[in-house]
Amino acid sequence: MILKDTFPNFYNESSKEGLNLWQTEFADVDFATIDIMVATELQQIAQVEIEDFNRVSKIFLEDCIAAKRHYSDVEKEKLNYLQFINAATAAGLNCHQSLFQNAHDWLIWTLSDEINYGNEVKFDDKRLTDFLNSKNEFISQNALGVIFYWLGNLFYYSWHRGGLKEFADEYYNRFIILVKSYFRKGIPPELGQDQFINTVCHMLAWAINNKKDTAADLATSVEFIFPQVSELNQKKIAMQLATGGAKFTTKKSDVWAKIGLDHFATLLGKHDKLHLHSIYYTNHLDELETDFSEMLGAISTYKDSISHISPIEAKYERAKIFGVIRGLIKKCLEEGKAKLASEVLCSYAGVDEELQALEHQLFIVVNYDRGVLLTSDTSLEKLENNFSQTFVDLIVESNRFLSAKVILDDLPGFNLEEPENLGVPVKSRGREFESKLINHYQFDKLTSDSLNAVESMIVLPGLQHPIQALMMKYMGTTLPINASLEKSLPSRKCNKVLLWCFGTRSSDIEAKLVRGILSASGIEVEVADILSETKESFLMKYYSSEYDLIWLATHGEYNHELPHKSTIEILPEYTIELSELQNTISGSDKQRMIFLNICDGATASTLNALYDIGFGASICGASQAVLSHIWPIEIESALIYGLVYAHFISGGKNYWEAYELTVKTILKGNGDVFRIIDEIVEKYDSEGEAVRLLVNLDKNIRDNIYYWGSGVFYN
Repeated sequence: MILKDTFPNFYNESSKEGLNLWQTEFADVDFATIDIMVATELQQIAQVEIEDFNRVSKIFLEDCIAAKRHYSDVEKEKLNYLQFINAATAAGLNCHQSLFQNAHDWLIWTLSDEINYGNEVKFDDKRLTDFLNSKNEFISQNALGVIFYWLGNLFYYSWHRGGLKEFADEYYNRFIILVKSYFRKGIPPELGQDQFINTVCHMLAWAINNKKDTAADLATSVEFIFPQVSELNQKKIAMQLATGGAKFTTKKSDVWAKIGLDHFATLLGKHDKLHLHSIYYTNHLDELETDFSEMLGAISTYKDSISHISPIEAKYERAKIFGVIRGLIKKCLEEGKAKLASEVLCSYAGVDEELQALEHQLFIVVNYDRGVLLTSDTSLEKLENNFSQTFVDLIVESNRFLSAKVILDDLPGFNLEEPENLGVPVKSRGREFESKLINHYQFDKLTSDSLNAVESMIVLPGLQHPIQALMMKYMGTTLPINASLEKSLPSRKCNKVLLWCFGTRSSDIEAKLVRGILSASGIEVEVADILSETKESFLMKYYSSEYDLIWLATHGEYNHELPHKSTIEILPEYTIELSELQNTISGSDKQRMIFLNICDGATASTLNALYDIGFGASICGASQAVLSHIWPIEIESALIYGLVYAHFISGGKNYWEAYELTVKTILKGNGDVFRIIDEIVEKYDSEGEAVRLLVNLDKNIRDNIYYWGSGVFYN
């Protein structure tokens, strides 16, 4: 068959360059030419959009697999090699953009003729040997380098994401013998020093957690070869041993970090300098306290490297590499240096210096080594528990209640259950969820005195846990979550409100009742006329400083795969994407309120970093506080939450006080809630619309965290 018929679907997606080549018999074309042509086509697509690259690469893979039915073993080997090298390349690109689910699939597709996602995939690992011993000169000369490139991506993925451990283990055992022989005899020219060192560093990073019996020997070999390799590879080795493996060498991690900073500064990548400074200062906090300028310079270098991307993309990028400063922040908090931790965190997050919240913050470290760590300017408390069990139990139960897919990367054998309906809470598991939460966080062991002299809290890492409501139930008080890391301006008095209610069965009645409640206390209320509004008018109102409170009651859609593409439905034809909204409102010297009475408005990305890529967490700031729900919520729950909140606002409470009282009221149960609701219905709902909507509400809402735990207050 000619090339065009061998890869028919890929040909349709191609640029159609080199038409003569496409018309040539596959068996007659120089194999290197085919390899270059395919790589060039895919490279051009990758430079534009990774999603298109993945789509077209998969089409090419499917063409390769289908074509094998029509060719002899000689041509099949060529197709196997094309499949392997292009799937390995796709795995690498996705790995280094932290698109790990995609990387997982590409890694298993390198050696399989089945394009599916199940555990039953069969691998033909004999192909690796066939490539190395191939009679095709192009394949045999390039196979070793391609295989090591694939291995590097496999270990990188498995180390970062925790997946494919058995797969990685098998190939580690197989290739560690070869690696050791290259340390002794020298690196083959066809492999090259750069690829060898890169793969070995990824192997070592993976082995530290998964192959402790051989990690020490590998680290020793890496240290031994250090003086013999190029500057670029010395930099790679110094980086690796600083971040992991130093304990097996003659130098400590901070020494390796200093070597990297002092000798290879010009070779360091966009966040390498920041990473090495963090490692060094983790062991020298006194130096960091005395002079913050070096650390600030490293942060500035990193910020400059991502200055070309949008604010929401930059937030995502910082979340993906948060691990480079995690150890330093943890050390600061262990030593009771909350202000220093705040300075590192605020600078890293790109908060303007004059807005940085450096004092009066309570840090809650959720995954502390022995439980939960609470640190503020004046106190340090370690709530120790059987962490290895309670935290695992909590994550498992969180996944079950929230229908989520949070993975514990560093826990071998962690069983990720597939939820029936991703992102939709299972109300019947509410009590068990609460039990696991309090068993881990242990707020019942604290009193309100623990929150003295603090104004807000920072939770690390951010998880989809209702910490504020949990504190309210077990401590009687709580704090705003400072997702913006900014000092809040004084709260604006509620004089004018915009109600934007649309699209749900309760939207109209919510607008009617909230308007009545607030207007009765002298608050000016503007109800958006949805039929005459536009997307542009919504944005104009949102960015206006005219309103003290903007209240949205509509549909929210959290995007679990791409959180920055989460949306709010504002009109029948239009949604607003997270990237279209910011937290800076011009012309205001006080903080206004946004109430997103929508599903998942407080949900954000769980990336082992700050919980800050989601509507509530992303659009809060010094001039804007946000209240919303941290999971999808039924209309009955949303309606009572909104009506009770409006009741307290109308009574003269500020936005935060009204939130606290709303949670406390729901915790008291249906009786207290309906004393408020009945009063509202009697005054403003003569037709009984609200009563008809609330008739199916659970009779014991105080017993289920689903009802009283959903609201989250960000500033």
